Amino acid sequence: MEAALVLLLQLYLKDLGASPLIISLSGSLAWAGTLLASPVWGAWSDRFSSRRLVGIIFIGSVAATAPLAGLLVAPAVLVLGTLRRFLANGLAPIGMRLISASSTHRNRGRNLSYLSAARAAGFVFGGILAGVWLERMGFRWTFILVAALPLCVLPFVSRLPRRSEASRGRASFRSLRGLGAIWTPQLTLLYAAITLRQLATTGVGALAYVYMSSFGIGSEMMGVIGAVNPAVAVLATLGVGMIVDRINRKAVISLGFAVAMLYPLGYAWATTPWMFALAAMPLGLSFGAYYSGSTAQIGRTIPFEHQGTMFGLLDSFRGLGGLLGPILAGVLVTAYGYRPMFLIMAALSALALLLSIAGTRAS
Repeated sequence: MEAALVLLLQLYLKDLGASPLIISLSGSLAWAGTLLASPVWGAWSDRFSSRRLVGIIFIGSVAATAPLAGLLVAPAVLVLGTLRRFLANGLAPIGMRLISASSTHRNRGRNLSYLSAARAAGFVFGGILAGVWLERMGFRWTFILVAALPLCVLPFVSRLPRRSEASRGRASFRSLRGLGAIWTPQLTLLYAAITLRQLATTGVGALAYVYMSSFGIGSEMMGVIGAVNPAVAVLATLGVGMIVDRINRKAVISLGFAVAMLYPLGYAWATTPWMFALAAMPLGLSFGAYYSGSTAQIGRTIPFEHQGTMFGLLDSFRGLGGLLGPILAGVLVTAYGYRPMFLIMAALSALALLLSIAGTRAS
């Protein structure tokens, strides 16, 4: 659903006549939802029933998305997009905590990669479906269909555990207050690198569909192009997950940051659908490597009672980059145009790589 709405909101705001800065603001506000949501849901997952939390997320996502079928004005679209992102981003820390709790050191990285790959697969089908539905049915019915998708998985929520063994009777935010004892210079540099990488990649992505439309590319083809990145991410995440428990995680993380630079550079020179699809491939490889390596590192080194919070903070720092990236991209495009913006984002990706290398050496 997330990938579908990224495409739909960008093109809907463009259809309303919104400026590139306003369109990019939709991406920033969505990532603001991630920034706020991830540590909160992560801390709640250390205390409350996973079944209850996931049920709230699915039902709330339906309620936040359905009003978009009314073809609302831009401010209302921005508010609902932010609310939906706040809800949807609880799934990652809750799921990662459940998987980490049921895994051993030998298979934790591999098991966590399955969840990351499933999330990426959702982006594959979400982008394609949104593009096809929009081409054939228009915005109203596409928003209705996207809003109804979470209802399809509600029957499976009852199979989730009520509460993990380690969380019984614990106070809600003790894990947040106790982070000082486990925080390290490595984590500081790693999370700073994650923020910069996300700033660069979401800055490009916030205007990607609008930029492609300037070359006459239709929404259906955009959905296919948008599916390339997550499709590669699925394969990369599964591949890295199979070996991350047996190899140097630092090298895997650095590889993920290194290839991220190719994403904005590719967009700087792309003009055809095939060039845009090729430019999106490094982003999928980047996610598969750095995210699998980072989650495995957290699962192996952080005490279990803090893992829900730390997984939440991982996505929260991604959210911080996602909040700032689209705003910066909108400002740069307004002032200098698209190509200089892409090149600046590539430079920020290079800085993220240097920080990640420094962080892994610091450990």
